[in-house]
Amino acid sequence: MTKETPVHLPEGYLDFFMQLESWQNKQQISLQKRLEPVRENSLNISEATEPLLNIIDIDFDVDTYQKLYTGFLDFMLEDRSELSADLSLIRTAQSQFDWPSIIEEITNENRSYFTNLANLYQLNPEVLLFTAEHSLRPLIRAFARLYYESWLEIGVKHWNSPASCPFCGSDAHISRIRNEDGRRFMFCERCFTEWEVRYLYCVHCNNDEPGSIRIMNLENDTAHKLYLCEKCKSYMKTYDERQTLQTVDMYIASVQTIYLDLLAEEKGYNGKSATNNNLY
Repeated sequence: MTKETPVHLPEGYLDFFMQLESWQNKQQISLQKRLEPVRENSLNISEATEPLLNIIDIDFDVDTYQKLYTGFLDFMLEDRSELSADLSLIRTAQSQFDWPSIIEEITNENRSYFTNLANLYQLNPEVLLFTAEHSLRPLIRAFARLYYESWLEIGVKHWNSPASCPFCGSDAHISRIRNEDGRRFMFCERCFTEWEVRYLYCVHCNNDEPGSIRIMNLENDTAHKLYLCEKCKSYMKTYDERQTLQTVDMYIASVQTIYLDLLAEEKGYNGKSATNNNLY
């Protein structure tokens, strides 16, 4: 998706995240070829009370992750040369990292662990967390894809914690309205899982009272909307495929529509910032 935005994004901002997603996609495709199909047809995520990643035994191979991490540092050194000093320090320290713990704490989104680790080795905590998180995402997405295909066969529709991903537990920041039938799906930027929610519904507080949920359209842009809940004062960005008759890359759509987050927050609505996407 390419379009002019109502606010000026930092130079190179969108290009970086497009390159980042491209790198992650290449790694995921390679990993996907080595994974066994899921045979647990009895899974019913609609009855689960925790994200699937917390209740199934997934083996995130440590050696594979270390190779991904080293490759991601190479990618970052090429695409974000202004961070070369921070990245070089991380590269020097990584031989001392407790990799199983890093995988566990990234999976649990435990930011304080990485703050403490950064202090221990005198590293930039934001850069450390960013590299640890985004280098694991190809593995998370590869496994999520296997289970997502299984859920489609089962017929999963409604997850009981609609603001967070049923696979990895990460908070969602955008939804889409599907062109062919007008159904609404949340999207996880972390593992690319989608799950269905009701059309007029607040995923944060479960509010569905008539008149208490507003849909705000931008001038000259009917495809990008804000769902605003007057009950809990939260918002959710949404892309409406019916307005353009086109599907888009939802990860890039969320990155590119940072202006919607700014607009909602200026008007007094609260959202949850994307997990560690901000190095700009």
